[in-house]
Amino acid sequence: MPKRSSNLKLQGRGARGAVASMGLVLFFSFSGPCSAESVTESRANQSESESESLWRLHRRAAIGWSGGGVNGIFGANLEVSFTALTAIEAGFGTAMDYDTLHFGFKRVLTGESLLPYVAGGYGKWFANGRRRGLERTTPGFLGERFLTDQQREEGKFALDLAYATLGLQYAWLEGDWQGSSLYFSGTLVATILRPRVGPMLGLGYLYYF
Repeated sequence: MPKRSSNLKLQGRGARGAVASMGLVLFFSFSGPCSAESVTESRANQSESESESLWRLHRRAAIGWSGGGVNGIFGANLEVSFTALTAIEAGFGTAMDYDTLHFGFKRVLTGESLLPYVAGGYGKWFANGRRRGLERTTPGFLGERFLTDQQREEGKFALDLAYATLGLQYAWLEGDWQGSSLYFSGTLVATILRPRVGPMLGLGYLYYF
């Protein structure tokens, strides 16, 4: 009897395994072509976008300036492209009451000379107390939402931030302005330790070489 019971268990497991195998076969039989078609279409779209932005592979690095955004009132930026569509970005800036640093990633969505893009990363805004009693700040939400009463009174703070950007960039691909680009962006800045969010607009220039 024990031997027969063992055989029944093995048969049961074999039956369940066969049913599972059939289920997988049916699943992939129906979903396989659609998935393959979706993957092929996705790769085709990505290849098309990359081919439109191939100039970024010949001019991988860029330096420039910006006003507004995560850099504060005014700042300098560096960008280095890994592919035709992806890059890392870094920068530093200053405002009336504080200084800034940031580091992040940039992804061009499509286009050749007109380039919509998204970006995001880490930033830091800090002040050493050179101005005490911060009644007004630029942007306004820094003092209203991000800083505590003590930080505003002392004029000292160091904020760890996360940022997300949606922007539109125009690049000159020929002529005397070749390599130059202008961009306009909207950025959401959020404190990491004390979750607060604020919007910023930015305008900047980058030269690719």
